Amino acid sequence: MAVASLLPDLRPPEEIRYGEVVTFWERRTDRFWAANYALYLSPNKELKAVINENTGEIALMWDWHTGEVNQVNTKALFDLVKVLGGLI
Repeated sequence: MAVASLLPDLRPPEEIRYGEVVTFWERRTDRFWAANYALYLSPNKELKAVINENTGEIALMWDWHTGEVNQVNTKALFDLVKVLGGLI
């Protein structure tokens, strides 16, 4: 197993996958309006990711210091946007 797979922070955020996030990142207790979503914080405290636990996909990942979006999956965000009435 490569070191890069053990330490996802060494890889570009665009290459980080769902399994790495749920294994290595800290799950936050922040609440969402849709029960099947969870928020994770990277080990270096720079990235946040919203995970759709029903589909097993990263719905949104961003650098919370700069606001730069690194990954967005509109299909995985669908249930959350639907609950919010499409207002994001």
